[in-house]
Amino acid sequence: MTDTPENALTAYPVAEKDALPEIRPAQRVRQWQLDTADSYAVRCLPLNIANNNGWELLLPGGFDVVYGGGRGLDDISVYPHGDGKCIAQSHFGEGVLTFQVGYLFRTSDNVHLQIGGPINYFRDGIQALGGIIESDWSPYTTTMNYRFTRSCRVRFCKGEPFAQLSPIPAAFVNRFQVRFADLAVEDPKCKSDFDQWSASRAEFNSRLAKGCTKAKKQKWQKLYYRGLYPDGECRHDAHRTRLAPEPFSDSGLPAREILEGNAQNAIEKAPVRYPVTALIKLEKPDWYATRCIDELSVRAEKVVVFYAASSSGIASLVKEIPYSNVTAIHVNSQHNVVDQLIEHCSHDAVLTLSTRCLLQGDFWTNLEGYLRLLQEKYEAIELAKYQARHAFATVKIMERTLSYPSDVLDALHTTEVVLQRRDQLGASSLEVFKAKDKLIMA
Repeated sequence: MTDTPENALTAYPVAEKDALPEIRPAQRVRQWQLDTADSYAVRCLPLNIANNNGWELLLPGGFDVVYGGGRGLDDISVYPHGDGKCIAQSHFGEGVLTFQVGYLFRTSDNVHLQIGGPINYFRDGIQALGGIIESDWSPYTTTMNYRFTRSCRVRFCKGEPFAQLSPIPAAFVNRFQVRFADLAVEDPKCKSDFDQWSASRAEFNSRLAKGCTKAKKQKWQKLYYRGLYPDGECRHDAHRTRLAPEPFSDSGLPAREILEGNAQNAIEKAPVRYPVTALIKLEKPDWYATRCIDELSVRAEKVVVFYAASSSGIASLVKEIPYSNVTAIHVNSQHNVVDQLIEHCSHDAVLTLSTRCLLQGDFWTNLEGYLRLLQEKYEAIELAKYQARHAFATVKIMERTLSYPSDVLDALHTTEVVLQRRDQLGASSLEVFKAKDKLIMA
């Protein structure tokens, strides 16, 4: 038996390569969160962390499945879409739909593997089942199962997540002593903090209900999201707004690419960060700005946040940016802003966007092709309206054709996403490629 290093999770393929689900770090935000009014559910950090906790398995092929309501194997009928291998079948009966995961998972000693449906990802008429595997010793594979809640038809699409993996310490709950206690007696400081927050929250909700302009503009209290105590102080260094599960790899190569023998291509398609400088104009220190900086910090090699008008809120947000690849600069609006920005752009390709935009997975998937277009032909790429089927974090990139493509400030006043060559930031005219619905991979 090979010794397993500490905190290791290894996936051993045991199926044909066309039946192997892709494995990716679990996504932070679900579509339904984005669809809520003002995307308010995205503000819920506990939801986002739970979503992000582990790795998702994606379907190699889509299918429709119909359940007739009975207990037999033939009460479930699966109809493949023909766009890839269908890995679902009726195996147990009792209204249970079974997925073959295609891997044997092994973990470090005393680490088990919890497998279930993608967290906070819902399907009408069918419920994901969960299980915990003693993956530190087991030589056996597992399956992912769903159970119908009624007779119905359900669709699963190619590339959708159908399972989520999360390592947990073995028999972790056995280690806890549990009891009830009086907070005021046992931890008076925590009780004081709670009372202060409770009063503040009640007062804020009251002002919000009465239509207070300041409260409506603030929208929500961000103390927990920002890791602050009720007095506004940060006294807990371990606060996180996201997790960073690593992509599955072997010496940096994704498992699917290893099986296809295309190692070099895999390296090029799976960078930790992409070779672009992202320019973000910071106008308001709201949760949109925090979210945008948070997302881009793990995607772009460099992020430049710039602002013309300073305020206590902007100063506070800038001071609290925790990422080493994010630079904040105060520009002088009386001088050429492009000249002030260009010296901070470390890459030939510059991405400009509004804080109201978040980029989908398809953008980053296509980025290699976009960069090639910049190198070979075009000076700028404007992203037209489209919606990726499988988002990294958000839904639509909200765009229109730029009104003033020559001025980066005007570009950032819109909800545009523009990728352009660094030497063309201040150009009066650009040869523009308008990206439409299709994938752009030259």
